[in-house]
Amino acid sequence: SQGSGTAGRLQVLAHTLPDTLEAGESVSVTFTVRNDGWDAWRSTPLSGPSCDGAATAGKGCEQLAFGFSADPVLPTGWGALPKFPYGGRAKFPSPVFPSDTIDVQATVTAPTEPGTYYFQLDGVKELYSYFETRGNVPWQKEIVVR
Repeated sequence: SQGSGTAGRLQVLAHTLPDTLEAGESVSVTFTVRNDGWDAWRSTPLSGPSCDGAATAGKGCEQLAFGFSADPVLPTGWGALPKFPYGGRAKFPSPVFPSDTIDVQATVTAPTEPGTYYFQLDGVKELYSYFETRGNVPWQKEIVVR
């Protein structure tokens, strides 16, 4: 990577995530994201099992990570482990180069208990780090679950 401070920067430009979901409901959502960093993102290896040349399947591959929290969570910051429960993943359909914009499909499942939740989305370089630990500010949206 050319600069660790801008290696994992993404911006959500548009989305189809509804404001309200039924408890336990799964919906197909499109996120339009832009790579505002210096590194290309790949969800699948060019060759071999990983994106970084290691023997571990999927290691180093970038994806979108997302999840719900009942409480707002501030971004973790440089080098710290995220406190947010990123349970979901969505792969980029093709490599995303710096300044490229791409639509990413994700299946989002609402929590099973009704209430107000915070949905958060960030990038992840699998088995390395979430983008928020390298300076990105994750995207958040308040969702009502009925």
